[in-house]
Amino acid sequence: MMELIKNTITKFFYAEMIWLVIPLISAVVPIENEKTKIIFPVHNESRVDIKADIKFIIQASEGGLMEVKLGQLAQNNASSSEVKKFGKIMIEDHSKTNVEISVLAHGKEIVLSGKPNKKLQTKYQVLAKKTGADFDKAYISFMIADHKDDIAEFEKEVQNGKDSEIKNWALNKIPVLKHHLHLANEACASLKKH
Repeated sequence: MMELIKNTITKFFYAEMIWLVIPLISAVVPIENEKTKIIFPVHNESRVDIKADIKFIIQASEGGLMEVKLGQLAQNNASSSEVKKFGKIMIEDHSKTNVEISVLAHGKEIVLSGKPNKKLQTKYQVLAKKTGADFDKAYISFMIADHKDDIAEFEKEVQNGKDSEIKNWALNKIPVLKHHLHLANEACASLKKH
């Protein structure tokens, strides 16, 4: 008789536990970015509403990491002192920004890949094969186009973002990106003089 009671209680316990666990398992929203997968509980509705903000932060992180790698590459492959100087600024500024992104992402439980995406890695490989004047021209051209795109993405986040902390961070970075674009244009102009 005791065994029957014990089995009945055990079955009842597991049956009730399943009803508690199923909503938790089904209440996740996956957000995928190539090899990165982030899962957030749905019961926190603000997490669901900020999918675009999360994607923005992941892309900003990947782009920032790439800016540092390319700046380092410029130190070795560039022939122009202006291009090397620009690359050094990219290393310094984007290293600081990457720390800010990491702190922001950590506070929002966003998992970052820790490396540039495949498209950016491919661009790096193309630039890594170039040296001297060829590298200078290709790198600065890419930096001009990339910073124009970045400015547009950051402005879009400021306009449409749902997470106020991410929006404010993006807003504060736009002047820095515009300054980088200005410096890239100056470096480009100096290359045309030579």
